[in-house]
Amino acid sequence: MDANASSGRPINMRRMNHIDHRFKRLNPPQHSKPPPCITTNLAASLATNSLTGNIPTTLGSSSSLRSVVLVNNSLTGHIPPLLANSSSLQLLDLTNNRMSGEIPSALPNSMSLQKLSLGMNNFVGSIPALSNIGPPLQYLKLQSNNLSGTIPSSLGNFSSLRYLLLGDNNFQGRIPMSIGNILYLRVLDLTYNSLSGTVPDTLYNISSLAYLGMGMNILVGEIPYNIGYTLPNIQTLIMQGNNFTGQIPISIANTTNLQVINLRDNSFHGIVPSFGTLPSLVDLNLGWNQLQAGDWSFLSSLTNCTQLEKLRLDANNLEGVLPNSIAGLSKSLELLLLRSNRISGTIPLEIQYLTSLRRLYMERNLLTGNLPESVGNLSNLFVLSLYQNKLSGSIPLSVGKLSQLSELYLQENNFSGPIPGALAGCKKLEKLNLSCNSFDGTIPKELFSLPSLSQGLDLSHNQLFGHIPPEIGSLKNLGPLNISHNQLSGQIPPTLGQ
Repeated sequence: MDANASSGRPINMRRMNHIDHRFKRLNPPQHSKPPPCITTNLAASLATNSLTGNIPTTLGSSSSLRSVVLVNNSLTGHIPPLLANSSSLQLLDLTNNRMSGEIPSALPNSMSLQKLSLGMNNFVGSIPALSNIGPPLQYLKLQSNNLSGTIPSSLGNFSSLRYLLLGDNNFQGRIPMSIGNILYLRVLDLTYNSLSGTVPDTLYNISSLAYLGMGMNILVGEIPYNIGYTLPNIQTLIMQGNNFTGQIPISIANTTNLQVINLRDNSFHGIVPSFGTLPSLVDLNLGWNQLQAGDWSFLSSLTNCTQLEKLRLDANNLEGVLPNSIAGLSKSLELLLLRSNRISGTIPLEIQYLTSLRRLYMERNLLTGNLPESVGNLSNLFVLSLYQNKLSGSIPLSVGKLSQLSELYLQENNFSGPIPGALAGCKKLEKLNLSCNSFDGTIPKELFSLPSLSQGLDLSHNQLFGHIPPEIGSLKNLGPLNISHNQLSGQIPPTLGQ
């Protein structure tokens, strides 16, 4: 199963500069007319090559050097002193190399440098001691290194900062209250560190923030009830993987620019708020909390979120019956994750209208009744996971219409009847698990016409009888095979050796 969708704990996507990507998309650079080529304004751009070795020690010796961009290479070694101490440098971008050592203290304290990007390297040590003067730095990007220590409170003196990216390091201690002094900060990323304590109230008052990432730390406390008013420009809110408690403030629904809400893996409780007033919402991730569905009106409200692509509500306490209003969810919805919620009742027939759905996870619930024939209309389905429910009846022949299906998990239910040969219509099927049901009849030889079946075939703990079809030898790419605990008879076909 897809790790990002099904795993209860998120994976650290180290070296992935997703924040830069998101904000380049949201805020494309404004290209002004280039200045005339004059020798007093030097720029060095050797980006996106396969350059190795150290940066030359002479780079930075010119008093006319304004810009150095060496992003996306394989450079090693330290930042040379001449470059670090340049009094004319305005832009230094060394992102995505293999550079090491400590960050020279002269760089963040430079009175000329406006953009400093050292992300995705191997720099160590702490953030250097910072000046109280407040240099003109607008971009400070140090994400995805091996930096440690505490975040210095003197960062609050950098009043010109717009982007502050410190994620994916080893920072500890509390988030400095002084960060709230950076009044025009647009992007703040502190994810994947070991920051602890409560979040300073001042941080929630930076009204210019469009991106706030605090996920994967050890932070505690509650989200302020008025966050929807104090962060009116927020577009991405990531608080995943902490120890936050309390209820999710309903005021979040007032931040009409929100595109991503990720509060996964905390201890939020109460009823899921209605987010139908967020027309730009693309990704809602509330999994692994203690949330309740109430009357499920929150789901009906989401029908107004026409851009919604991912809805993750797994491992909560939703309970109750899944309403038919699911049919009104966004036609752009690609991921629906509802597992481990004690949801009862039947699977709504109206699920067929989610025609863009690629991954549907509803396992570990209390679902009853049949797998609806209408599931065959989900022509883009890549993963269908319904294991550990109380579903019964036979597998509808319409499942064979799912030509994009790669993984099918129906184990540990009460399905019966023969395994349909129509499953051979799933030409891209890589993994099939029908174990621990009451399927009977013979194993359909059509199953063995799927060369894509490579990740596993499990038909164990059923009531299958007859011979093992010799066509089983056609599955030359198959890994795990389990057809134990059935009523099969006859000889083991020699083709199994293939």
